[in-house]
Amino acid sequence: MKATIRSHAEPAVIAVRTLAGLLAAVVTGLTVFAQNADPDSIVPLVYPLFPGLIAGLMITGGHGGTHNEEIAARIVAPIVNAIFYAGLILIAHKVWRALLSKPTAYRQF
Repeated sequence: MKATIRSHAEPAVIAVRTLAGLLAAVVTGLTVFAQNADPDSIVPLVYPLFPGLIAGLMITGGHGGTHNEEIAARIVAPIVNAIFYAGLILIAHKVWRALLSKPTAYRQF
């Protein structure tokens, strides 16, 4: 008998993972754009990009850091934003699946 590898991912799961990846890519691009843009032109992007901003501030400190800390903050901020927003989509999908699933002997709603 020949062993075959089958994917058990449903189309909805594939769509959610694709959406999470696309959102992570868009947020990463927006973070890089915001880092290179004029501070006055990115005011609407401050709150959506806040997780990466806070991570960067934790590295550099409130009043700036050394050159190496500034470079590290510019690298870490897009990564943190991508993980945060992709995680939001994936967690929302898990909660949605849990709410729609049928109760079992171990988990009754």
